[in-house]
Amino acid sequence: MGGVAWHGYGGDVTVQSQFHDRYDMDQFFTERSGLSGGSHQQKQGMVDMVSVIRNWGKTFVKWPVAVDENNGPNRGGCDTCRGLVTVHTSDARAGQVDYTIEYYTVGLLTKFVPNGSCRIDSTDNPDILNVVFKDPNGSLVLIAYNNTATSQNFRGRWRSKSFAYTLPVNTTVTFRWSVNEK
Repeated sequence: MGGVAWHGYGGDVTVQSQFHDRYDMDQFFTERSGLSGGSHQQKQGMVDMVSVIRNWGKTFVKWPVAVDENNGPNRGGCDTCRGLVTVHTSDARAGQVDYTIEYYTVGLLTKFVPNGSCRIDSTDNPDILNVVFKDPNGSLVLIAYNNTATSQNFRGRWRSKSFAYTLPVNTTVTFRWSVNEK
């Protein structure tokens, strides 16, 4: 069975779920770029990532991967799109690389969620954006982002085990733990 590729530049991400439910097709999020940087970009990146994954997205790709200090090369597309890294080529920092907030946002998936993991159900919460995965060895990975202007208390729970955590403002956290299926 095929799938549908999505770019994140307009529309409502819940359309992915509608396609999944109606056509029983895989949903692949294949392009989204960051624009502004800083804490606003962290929030947008987390909103995008969590929303895509919670709506059956099997992939989450940021684009472009690398740009120079002038956001190039550019062939007529987005001249303000930021890459995961900025490679300085013709300024005082030539040869140096800067890692953008998008690099670290996508890094949450690439570092803590190995291939073969699947998303499992978690409580949808507009204050604490979250997504949970079960990896191939049975461990769980929770990625959560505080989507409010105040610290947020929350409790993670899997069957009879739980933990409490206070998530500071504008912060993303990742928890990984082994579970005993018995």
